Amino acid sequence: MSQIIDINEILDQLKLSPNMSGADFGTGPGHWAIELARRLMNGLVYAIDIQESYLSALKGRAEQNYLSNLRLLRRDLTEPKGSGLPEASLHVVVLANVLFQIEDKKALLTEAYRVLRPRGQLLVVDWRQDTAVMKHQRAALLEEIETLADQVGFQLTEQLETDEYHFGLIFKKN
Repeated sequence: MSQIIDINEILDQLKLSPNMSGADFGTGPGHWAIELARRLMNGLVYAIDIQESYLSALKGRAEQNYLSNLRLLRRDLTEPKGSGLPEASLHVVVLANVLFQIEDKKALLTEAYRVLRPRGQLLVVDWRQDTAVMKHQRAALLEEIETLADQVGFQLTEQLETDEYHFGLIFKKN
């Protein structure tokens, strides 16, 4: 395992092509959305977050990187159909360092399932519970995520090597 998470190395594990579409749910500063937009250069990528400040900063970064395929949406992803995206419209959804912050994790996973096409991929990367970073916060437990994803209808296809602070999972929509 490397010391610092390598977004590109993790995205390499997804079989992506430039014409695909995707979303970064709970995009925060948008590191994953930027890299996803670079890879899906002929498709659309949605960076979705509830906080306007993150989206404003990301807009400037997207312009600096000439990423015209990145769409920014301010939404509450825990609400029913919270992304506002059409059903079965995306090839990939990324949930990076977001589940530990969400009380209703199943609602977020349900929305990801709704917007993914059949055989679409869900990438979950989150904090390991036993790290100093999570000392004063409740991490999303690996087993909890696997159970909830299974309940929603996802199939776990791969556990990823990430870094010493994170776990990574790839699910497929059945």
